[in-house]
Amino acid sequence: MFDREGFIDYVGAKSGNSYASGLARIENLYSVGIDAEYDKDKCEAFEIDDVMLYHEFLSLMDSRLWDSEPRIYSAPRFAFMEFADCRELYLHFFSKLATFSLEE
Repeated sequence: MFDREGFIDYVGAKSGNSYASGLARIENLYSVGIDAEYDKDKCEAFEIDDVMLYHEFLSLMDSRLWDSEPRIYSAPRFAFMEFADCRELYLHFFSKLATFSLEE
């Protein structure tokens, strides 16, 4: 279940009632329960994490973590690279995401 009180502490005391009322507005506007959506998303995130972990071990260490291989829906390149190159690539994609707009 989504920890509303814990999240209020996380975002800061100033969020107070505005945070709780904001959640209620979202739930009413989209006819959705935040708790149910959070639980669904959390399960999907764990599944993705497990799939990636399996394929990282398989590619980088030639080791299978489970008997059945989970399906991966993308084509990641599991490879080592120099830190400076990795940092440059990360900053490139971060910059693209930071300036992304749905209106474009």
